[in-house]
Amino acid sequence: MENLISEEAFIGTYRYRVFAEKAIRKYGDWLNVQPSPELAEIVASLLTDGHLEGRKVKGHYKYDYIGYFSKNIQDLEHYNELLEKVFGIRGTLRKWGIRINGSSTGIILCNAALSRILYICGAERGDKITKEYRLPLWIANAGLGIKAAFLRRAFSCEGSISCDNRGYWALRYSMGKTECLSQNGIAFLTDIRIMLSEFGIETNNIFLIQKLARKKDATTTFIYCLKILRKSIPAFTDKIGFDIGYKNDRLQKANAWASTSRDSKN
Repeated sequence: MENLISEEAFIGTYRYRVFAEKAIRKYGDWLNVQPSPELAEIVASLLTDGHLEGRKVKGHYKYDYIGYFSKNIQDLEHYNELLEKVFGIRGTLRKWGIRINGSSTGIILCNAALSRILYICGAERGDKITKEYRLPLWIANAGLGIKAAFLRRAFSCEGSISCDNRGYWALRYSMGKTECLSQNGIAFLTDIRIMLSEFGIETNNIFLIQKLARKKDATTTFIYCLKILRKSIPAFTDKIGFDIGYKNDRLQKANAWASTSRDSKN
């Protein structure tokens, strides 16, 4: 099987080749990483609730840390186990300052070489709302096992499952993009939609649910969403599911509700 990371691609992430060669001598085994469900989960984690943090310095990108954040300790430990299984390295569980959105507890790992490898594998760096990216091709072209792992992790992070006051359950996936990147957000959700269809899971058309003003740069974030059709909730339950306990508990209730009327169109 062909490696995901070529040596030249890795070297190309460095400003100076001498530093790249030094990293290869120390971490060269990581260049042999192969497509796997576990790697797909790591990438999904970083495309949702995680970060490849860094900044541009004098024309090149300086990597600071890899972070994955969650309020669920089991979820954080699962992510750490994925890192250990694929790369033989673990992050540190830490409180990470004040974060406006989400949890401040995360698995933090400072390793610029691994940040570069994960970036090449498809994990976007920096503020993802302001970045243009699509589903990594190695995942889009993978078998169903890898695709199911990616979807399960992505939905566990960014998916929502709720019941309204009528007793109707809704299973959604959403993401935000700045206004100028709205079409890219729709394209990424279309990638997710196509993958779901390979499991016989149907969704409605992607729609805009909210516009949010960003205080830090005065831009507007557009939040887009896709919703799994009621008749497809049983297929999602059987073939994808969640890896977070309380969401799976809700999914079982939604599945029981959906199974009473599988011919429903919404």
